Amino acid sequence: MGAFLVIGAEALEGESTVVGFTEVTPGQAVSASPSARAWHRVEDSSSPSGWRLETAVDTIAPDIRLPLSVTGVHEIRIGVYMPDTLTSGVYARLDTQPDFAFFRGRLHGRYPCYDETLCTTADCTGRSLILRQPAEYRSYVTHVRLIPRKQVPHLPSATKDVLGLDCTFHRYYFFAMREPGTSAAGVNMHGLCGFTEEVFCCGRSVLTYETKVGTAHKTELNRPRTHWLHDHSVTNTPLKTALEAADRVGITLSTRLSMNCHYHGAYENALTSEFVLGNANFHARRRNGSVDNHRMCYGYPEVRAERVAIFRELIQVGSRHLFVDCRRYMPMTQWGTPYIEGFTAEHGIDPRKLTEDDPRWCTWLRWRADSFTQVLRDIQAMLRETGHSDVSVTLRVNADAIAKNLEHGVDLEQMVKEKLISRLVLGERDSRRFLPDYLRLLEGTEVKLLGCLSVHGSAMPGPEHHTKGNWPTAMYQRPDVDRLTTIVQGYYAAGLDGVAFYETDEATAMPGMREFFIACRSPESLADFAERRRTAWRERLRERFPGFTFEQSVKPRITSTIGPIDGKSMYRIEHAIDGDLSTHYIADRACCRPDGPGCMITLEFPVPVTTQGIAMVTRAAGGVHDWAPRELTVEYLSDGQWQETSGMPATGLSGPDVMVRFDQVETTGLRLHLRNVTGGAKNPDIRELTWK
Repeated sequence: MGAFLVIGAEALEGESTVVGFTEVTPGQAVSASPSARAWHRVEDSSSPSGWRLETAVDTIAPDIRLPLSVTGVHEIRIGVYMPDTLTSGVYARLDTQPDFAFFRGRLHGRYPCYDETLCTTADCTGRSLILRQPAEYRSYVTHVRLIPRKQVPHLPSATKDVLGLDCTFHRYYFFAMREPGTSAAGVNMHGLCGFTEEVFCCGRSVLTYETKVGTAHKTELNRPRTHWLHDHSVTNTPLKTALEAADRVGITLSTRLSMNCHYHGAYENALTSEFVLGNANFHARRRNGSVDNHRMCYGYPEVRAERVAIFRELIQVGSRHLFVDCRRYMPMTQWGTPYIEGFTAEHGIDPRKLTEDDPRWCTWLRWRADSFTQVLRDIQAMLRETGHSDVSVTLRVNADAIAKNLEHGVDLEQMVKEKLISRLVLGERDSRRFLPDYLRLLEGTEVKLLGCLSVHGSAMPGPEHHTKGNWPTAMYQRPDVDRLTTIVQGYYAAGLDGVAFYETDEATAMPGMREFFIACRSPESLADFAERRRTAWRERLRERFPGFTFEQSVKPRITSTIGPIDGKSMYRIEHAIDGDLSTHYIADRACCRPDGPGCMITLEFPVPVTTQGIAMVTRAAGGVHDWAPRELTVEYLSDGQWQETSGMPATGLSGPDVMVRFDQVETTGLRLHLRNVTGGAKNPDIRELTWK
């Protein structure tokens, strides 16, 4: 069937041009009403083109080819429409590219919404753009914008490792292809976002590829969610597809196995390995003797051997970079029978009788943790046996104290001493306060140290045809780029070798995140990115407050306290670090609601300055800029005494950007009192203070 469709080809303001589908080739039906085998056209006055294309749920529409009809290098941007959180996105690629990439809009917290996301920059002469529907999802495209560019941009040189931990489970479930290609699209997106390495998730009980070792238990496959995942893991050979794509894209692909958290009853066992289900006697036990039925006990050699066998199979498939993941799956060791009986026989005391202040407690922790250290020894032995001793082994642990990780069964000191790992990743939260200890641990070794941060900030809907009691819609706050930038800059300043980001499957598709990931390739490019961000919000302030100039911008240490909240007199800001002006650790949700009681925040800055104004940029939950103090006063330090500034009407303030002016003061310190602070559903953050 042939068809002809124009969404719009008129030029907009400036150099950009909005183009539409000027030709739909035979077999690519487009209809004026919903169809099971077609995209259909809907008139939309809010769309830049006046129209949108969409697909119905539970359908698989053919790909659409869009001739771009321009010459030279252009930036290609795709317009997407999101009526609600259940909307997916769209796959796209140039006809010269082998792999698709997935794109979606920002999660605004308010729907319906329209957005525009960068696809690629390329020579578009004679080229077409191919659009593909994610399998059985609704998909909406409003327009394609072409912006002339002088040349194709090049990625900045990478002086740091930038890892993306791609949760393939999510990639299948939220925006899968029916045919092989889902994992290839994920690799392609990581390449576009500047990652030096994609960390491919191979599951817990080997979830995302058909294995000879951790064979999935095949009952209960009538459940839509588990059937969907199993179908993709069998038919798409995702690991092989991803390895081939990584060679084409030119990035490293490492293979990640979650070490001790298996799916259990809540998942109806459909994707749990038969080894786990068939060996209940190997399940871990807690101190009180109760069974932990989704963790195994590494005190049994059979459990250690099963994990090593999976890594062996990864090597056989083609992986040359192994990622041993303990983060979020702690503890590695608990109170199983082999531990209790073995320690009692060797040391003459039942470890359950020990207390943490007993000098033998640390001996017990190291003795118990040796069973997990043995897994790393066995992996290295397997690599030597198979002729792959050059394969790197990365270990990810909690961003916590070294002693705390030992308590959870990971003896980092012993692993480093025996040279069992190539890289150590701390994640997935801000680990800056623990870095000195880890840097001392690795000093003089060849082990690289990386921080890890979560960027899983978008909504997590299941496909609509799977939501009948199987997966409720859950909202997550979208990634906070400014906060992430501050933390990564702190990592690089401390001397870390790179950064990893957790669950990049969705973040790589979100507008605005690509530029951040690319910037992380070096401290210099990240500093430039941060300055561009600051310049952008300063321009917004200039528009809102004409005549205000920015002479000095500082991010000093927060030295004061906050309160009262929930009837408590005072809260200390315990985790504030230089350059991080966040109330995230202290304000609670109740007082930050617009209809809540509010709270008072006191911030003290020991900064010598001559100033007559302060500007701040703020953010509340979900990117909704509604946070501000209802009252704000500024005090300055004079002869050791705090005095309130004069000439400052500072009531009725509103976000997102707050500006206060007052009579000029020359001082060695400023103090801000923010009273009746309210905002969104989560704690407000102060991005930056600027003194005039």
